[in-house]
Formats: sequence, C-alpha cells, structure tokens
Amino acid sequence: MEKLKEQTIKETGQEMYFDEKTAQTMIEREENAEHILTAQTVENIFLSEIKAKPELRITELGAGAHPKRYQNLLEFLKTNKSTLQWIDQAPIMLDAAKKQIPNEQYIDFIKAEMVSYLKKNKNEFDALILKYSFNYVISVSLKEWLKIMKESLKNEGIVIATLNLYEGGLKPRSFNASYTIDGEPVIQGYKPKHEDIIEIHFLKTGGDKSPNPETFADTKIIYYSPKEIKKAAEKAGFSNVTIFDDWSKNEKWLKRFKENYPNSEIKPKAILLLKK
Repeated sequence: MEKLKEQTIKETGQEMYFDEKTAQTMIEREENAEHILTAQTVENIFLSEIKAKPELRITELGAGAHPKRYQNLLEFLKTNKSTLQWIDQAPIMLDAAKKQIPNEQYIDFIKAEMVSYLKKNKNEFDALILKYSFNYVISVSLKEWLKIMKESLKNEGIVIATLNLYEGGLKPRSFNASYTIDGEPVIQGYKPKHEDIIEIHFLKTGGDKSPNPETFADTKIIYYSPKEIKKAAEKAGFSNVTIFDDWSKNEKWLKRFKENYPNSEIKPKAILLLKK
C-alpha cells in the first residue's frame, strides 16, 4: 500500500510538496496577490451558493498551506457551527496550515490523498472545494473522478472548482514557470487537447528569460475540455453542471464579491459549479 501511495505521488507530480526546502519555497511563493484573490473568489462563490444551515460539512481537497485567507468562510463556520475539513496529503503543507490558525476549532486538518479519502466517505459532505486541485488528479479518469465526488456528497451537495481552461492558448513560459508537453516546450498559443498532460517547471528565478532557465521543482496537471467535463459530470449524475470561463459573468457572484471585497481586483477565473 505504501509503495502504491509513493507511485501515486510521483505519477501525479506532487513530489515537490514532500521535500522540506522545496515545499517551503512553494509556500512562500504562493503568498501572493494572485493566490489570495483566487481564495477570495472561491470563498465568495461558496457563500453565494451554499444553503446556510447548522452543522454543514465542507471539505477542501488539496487544500495547501493558507487557510487564513478564508476570513469570511471562517466566520460562516462559527455562525453556522459547521466544519471545514482541510485535506492535504503532504505533512509539510498541513503543518504550515495549522500554524496560521492553530486554535481554530471549526477546521479539521486531515492528512489524506483526496481521491482515496472521498472513496471512504460516501454521502458525507455538503460541499467540496477544489481551489487548484481539480486538474491535478491523474490517477483516475475524469468520469471516475466526478463519480467519486458525486457519491461523497449529501443530497443537494455542491462542488466548486477552479479550472485550467487556457481559453487564450498555452504559452511556453510565465513569470514563475515554463511549460512542456511530453518533454517538448509548448508552442505559443497552443490549444491543449482533452487529457493532455501539461508539465510545469518552476523557475528558480522568477522572470528568468534565458533560453534554458534553471528550475527547482516540477509538477503536472491534466487538461479537460469543458465539453468533456460537462458530459462526464452529467453521466456521473449531477443535476446541475455549470462552467464559467469567467466567474464574474455571474451577476449574483459579482455583486456579492464587490460587497465583501470592495478593494480587491476582479480577474477572470474559470469556475466549475456542480450540484447533486
């Protein structure tokens, strides 16, 4: 079982989160305006869509190291006497998360791999949040992944996930990373095909424009087309499947975001909303 677990970590490109030095670098790099804005966006959508009632069970999958960004959600948990399960398989990330809010009684920090964790917990959760992790699951098919999520939810449960849609096409390099497919640099503007595995190589020096920049960590994600996500989610039995290439096109979400975060920038972000 332990060997299988190690293979899963390697196959899904998560090794960097198990190395102390590399993981700490990633934790520090993720302390930026872009990541904070993503958390605010997801939190806002959750609070707009959840049916508020006591003792809700909410689970964030592949949660990472920064729970303190969820100020409004944390207040919601207290008011509704609800619980957020903070799921991550990397002990280093969980330890960092616990240090941010050590006395928070409404969060359960749980070391677990998200697919296997959901398989063990059927009809348990009112909501699943996947802030970055939806496209990181390579160990099972899209159809199976959505089926597992649906079965873990209670009736009327919801899923909120950010998506990697690349509407404008891929680029070979961003400020912090370079990108390859099958080891070959992506061509500027390349539109990924369904189930392309995109390899991400984090630059040692942000903004490095040299031909062969030095990198310090690698991971990978899988691209799913909106058409295939919708088809697989409907086959899995979700009663409502909505994909936004830009979350701010939803007037209800946008209005609430402006009220809660009047000083925050509004940026496009692809969002998947599923309802059981």
